[in-house]
Amino acid sequence: MTARHPSKDVADINGQFPDQELAANHVFEWFTQEAESPFLKATCVSVSNRTPTKCTCLLPVFNTHGQNNSRTLREVSAFVVRFSRMSREDSIRVLMGWKKYADIIEKAANTKQTYLLPLVSIGSDDGLPNPDNGMMICSNALLDILGKGRMFWGTCRQAVKTNEVPCHGLKGKVSNNGMDPESSLFLSLHFFFEEMEELAEPRATRLVREETNNGLRDDNETLDLPAWTTKRELYRRWCYEQGWILQTTDMGNWRKVARVDDEQGMSYPNLLIEPPSLVSRLCLLDLICPLAHSTEGVPSLDDLVAWSTFLAFWTKYFSHLIIRRPNSDICPDCYIAANIIKFGTRGGENGDDDDDDDDEDNEDDEDEMFRQSEREKQIMKACEHVKLAKCMRELFNSYIDTARDHALAKIDHGFRTYMRIGDYCQKMEMPYFGAEQPADIYFMSAMTVNCFGLVDPAGTCSVNSDNVQEYRHLLKAYVYDESVGGCGGNNVASLFIKDLHDSGLMDRRIGPGGHLIAAFDNCPGQNKNNHVLKTLCAWLVEKEYFLKVTVVFLVKGHTKNPVDHLFNSLKREYRKQNIQTMGALLPILNKSDDVLAIAVVPGDFHDWNGMHKKLYSDFPAVLKYHLFESDDIEEISLQVGPDYPAEIANLRFPKGESDEDRADRLENLFPTPLNPPGLKEIKQVELWTKFRRFLEPDNRNLTCPYPGDDVMDRIRKQRNAKMITKKKRKDEIMQGNNA
Repeated sequence: MTARHPSKDVADINGQFPDQELAANHVFEWFTQEAESPFLKATCVSVSNRTPTKCTCLLPVFNTHGQNNSRTLREVSAFVVRFSRMSREDSIRVLMGWKKYADIIEKAANTKQTYLLPLVSIGSDDGLPNPDNGMMICSNALLDILGKGRMFWGTCRQAVKTNEVPCHGLKGKVSNNGMDPESSLFLSLHFFFEEMEELAEPRATRLVREETNNGLRDDNETLDLPAWTTKRELYRRWCYEQGWILQTTDMGNWRKVARVDDEQGMSYPNLLIEPPSLVSRLCLLDLICPLAHSTEGVPSLDDLVAWSTFLAFWTKYFSHLIIRRPNSDICPDCYIAANIIKFGTRGGENGDDDDDDDDEDNEDDEDEMFRQSEREKQIMKACEHVKLAKCMRELFNSYIDTARDHALAKIDHGFRTYMRIGDYCQKMEMPYFGAEQPADIYFMSAMTVNCFGLVDPAGTCSVNSDNVQEYRHLLKAYVYDESVGGCGGNNVASLFIKDLHDSGLMDRRIGPGGHLIAAFDNCPGQNKNNHVLKTLCAWLVEKEYFLKVTVVFLVKGHTKNPVDHLFNSLKREYRKQNIQTMGALLPILNKSDDVLAIAVVPGDFHDWNGMHKKLYSDFPAVLKYHLFESDDIEEISLQVGPDYPAEIANLRFPKGESDEDRADRLENLFPTPLNPPGLKEIKQVELWTKFRRFLEPDNRNLTCPYPGDDVMDRIRKQRNAKMITKKKRKDEIMQGNNA
């Protein structure tokens, strides 16, 4: 319980207490247990200055009718919940009616206890009315029960005098920032963004899809402005065309200066100082989009809209126009194909520049034919790439739908389709300085923290107000530092099996599961390798944990999935914190409701590859295929894509082994634990010599312990030897130059 009045906790019907009864119980507990409860105080408290008064109108609730005080408080709690969920206007209207009658009673009876104790009758077992029904209290007690203060009471008293419920000044009226579609400001903004559309271009993937007639996704209307521009510069540009130059003060505030054009057409601020130079990027925009000529005289501020209005107009009418991030991922194959489609190719780049003029015409024709032929080849290649990416994405989405349908219908374990989507997130660091970064830290290399994420796309299903099913995903983030393990195939296989085991899907008592689908990106070092494929497609099937296993690898450059989205939630608080120990990292990662961060220990990693070498042969040409399906290790299907011919692989090794011997080996063969790689000696020395001084004293030995004299001596000798070698090379280069 908190000292704060519970009215704010129960006000939101979609908040922590959506149920009326739960909310009333929360208020009841506060009234009976919290020291700030008005029923537990000796006297009432003045609403104006929060000092005790002489009134004891609430004291009888606990001192009399002892058998009924619990009922009274529950009925009061139910009313507090109802009152808290009223709109402000409705709550003021209720208090207005009460105060009008209270003023009449006060004049007639000459008493301050003129308000009825607010109750909501909930009935009783004996059917008798509540004895406290009709109990009179003062205004201070009433406001204390409802959780209202001096400002709200003053508003109610003023409303009684004016006999009018106060409301927002613009309620029912047009906003001050609203614009008439026929106004000059609206048309000016509309024309401006239409000009900006001419500067934009479609994304590379969209251009390739259009050129190859492979259809578009839902974001087919998205246009990207150049990455070097910003929204504020576009706002500056529009204001400039309206006759104003925007400058920023040292505090970051806008300062509007009227634009004045000289005879040469150059524009300067209308100030009695030397004209400042224009922003370089603004000049670049001037070359692309001609400037509007200013009108005679000083322009009016009525020709401008606020920065917030500019953004709101952009969002409402031109939401498809975005500024591309410089570091946004683009499929490299689509990017190269888009450049060839837009600009063509260059033939004869290695030709002799001193050719005779007589041959120039023939060479130009040959170059043109070469460029056209090469362009057609690239378009055909791009068509195949986009078609494959589209097919794999559709298959990926269909598997998600199937897993969700089976989970919603609660299909039996032996027939259900399960799905897991896995990926590694971008490396984290320990220690990490996100809130305040010392300057020296930027040039140092901290200890790496790895995080492997797994998502069950079936998630938790709910129905929103529009009767549409929504699925909430939970990211299981397996976190460990580089001394515990790396990011290879054995690590992925170990964490995947750990997740299946912890989820209860490898319980022998419930029998084999129906169909397991695993989806990854196309990274060969982590996911797309024999370590992972043998574990999932061969071992899980042969051990009869699942009747069928499918592994899907999305096409390179088109691998966005729910795991990538949830990594943003994982790091939302991480990016804002100074984190000095691994023990402090896990609680910060777990602050998101969509993330369950799990600490990984060295015993969680096993040598699956070493075990599989004794049981299975290697997959042929792993990198070629994107779809692997297995219900029998002797007939594993390998496909480039769902619409491509399947090839069959037999992984059984050795081939001539009897079924009895193989079953015995399979039953007794287990992967051995992997030895943790430990922290590299150079990294241990870096943490001790460079990072330790930035940590709190209690955390220094946890994250940056002393490596030991032997390690320090070895690293010192290696550095000295490296410096001597560099000096010798430098001397040799200098001697060669002097010679």
